[in-house]
Amino acid sequence: MIGRLGRGRGLLPQRWRDRLLLALGRDLHVRRSELDRTLRTAGLACLLGCALYTAFSGAQAIFLEHAGASRYPLFFVILALTVWPGVALTVAANRRWGIGRAFRYNLLLNAVAGVAIYVSYRVAENAVVSFIDLVAYSVLFELVMLQFWAFVSQYFNILEAKRIFPVIAAGSGLGYIFSGALTTLIATRLGAEPLVFVWSAGCALSVLFVYWTDRRLYRPHVIDDADELEAEATHEQRRLGLLRSVGAAFAYLRKSRLVLALVLLATVLLIAMRVSDYLVATVFVRATNGQTELAVLLGWSWMLSYVVQLALGLWITPVVLARLGVRNAILVLPAATLLGFVLVAALPGLPAALFLFVVRNGIQTGLDDPRVRMDVHHVEVVAGAGGVQPLQEGVVALAEPTEHDHGLRVDRFDDRVGGPQ
Repeated sequence: MIGRLGRGRGLLPQRWRDRLLLALGRDLHVRRSELDRTLRTAGLACLLGCALYTAFSGAQAIFLEHAGASRYPLFFVILALTVWPGVALTVAANRRWGIGRAFRYNLLLNAVAGVAIYVSYRVAENAVVSFIDLVAYSVLFELVMLQFWAFVSQYFNILEAKRIFPVIAAGSGLGYIFSGALTTLIATRLGAEPLVFVWSAGCALSVLFVYWTDRRLYRPHVIDDADELEAEATHEQRRLGLLRSVGAAFAYLRKSRLVLALVLLATVLLIAMRVSDYLVATVFVRATNGQTELAVLLGWSWMLSYVVQLALGLWITPVVLARLGVRNAILVLPAATLLGFVLVAALPGLPAALFLFVVRNGIQTGLDDPRVRMDVHHVEVVAGAGGVQPLQEGVVALAEPTEHDHGLRVDRFDDRVGGPQ
């Protein structure tokens, strides 16, 4: 569809196609030479986002129904321990088969895993099975999105990516929004368990999409318009190796109070966000009758969160950062989180829990993540390239083990809406 709009005899007259592409490029801040690549990769992001989050609502609802919110702390610990071997295997697969081929294999594994998880629900839907299935789903979710951004990074150089990756992330956010409506449609008719089939179907379709993209889209040279600071940081990290890079990162804690403050703030927010996950899950379970209602509530909550994220990232965050400055904007998320905890304590009901959920998943990703990236960039300019990035990424990886947007991407850019332009 997009290709036929952009060239040759398509669905629209040539003049209309030119005007449409010009308007899209202007609104998205994308050059015409980049537009085809941008729209195709954003479409893939939308497909994967819709499929993965539809299944996530179902798996999470079944987990909360049978295992209960009290098992969330154990889930977070086991997930943090199991995701890293998967990341190592993903890196090894990328080196052995190449990113495109390894990504297709990963998607095929996810397509099969969705069916296997459904069968496990049919055989024995209990606390142990739901716990194991949610861990397996979360690990596979993380690995798919890590490979997605590694795959996308092949088609944009560094300066292109800083403008275009937020647009691709917006496509992913649209997928999350669509997943809310799809979750409601399926769960109210068939129950929570069949939601995992959307995961399988979306990953299977993505295999074809990735195969076509890998064969046809243009790949720029990786050194085109290279960001010198980013290139220096990457070179330094490869030269030192993983362990020495982490050691050098910790050394900055003794040299700079600013770096220490940022790491402590990230750690406190990590703990606060995990506590908020537990509180929200507890309220959601009490407010619903059965896993079908819970799955629908989770689907609509994710939809609301990502509507807020898109609005913040595209329109509000740039104004807030410009008016308040990065130093003052750092207080927005802690203040909103504190307000959410106060509301849950004073009015322990669904509206307060929903507000805290939106703070956790909408305000954090739409407003605070861009601020974090700007803070880290400033520190790296002052302290030296590559020094603080391993620490920051390690904290974020522990804080967000099931979020799609962090970790071992090729160029390591902010992949969420509202990132640095």
